[in-house]
Amino acid sequence: MNNYHIRMEEGKAFLCCGKAGCPSVSKDSEGLVVITDDYGNSVKMKDEEAEMIHMALAHVACDLNDDTSCEPKPENFGGTAPES
Repeated sequence: MNNYHIRMEEGKAFLCCGKAGCPSVSKDSEGLVVITDDYGNSVKMKDEEAEMIHMALAHVACDLNDDTSCEPKPENFGGTAPES
């Protein structure tokens, strides 16, 4: 079960679990997405790149190394493949 929740503070969305050191997501003065981890490291990217993180995570989580598409397959998430 996921115990995380989103807490907004001064334009930042914190991914909180109830402890200190929450990762955050925000925008910088150039309009780039800034993701800062629990250790203070950060990465900047365009909105379009940040919007693809959930798909990249699906590929990593399901070890989709041989699939070159950017769309996770339903059968990898408990669904069924479309009929041909």
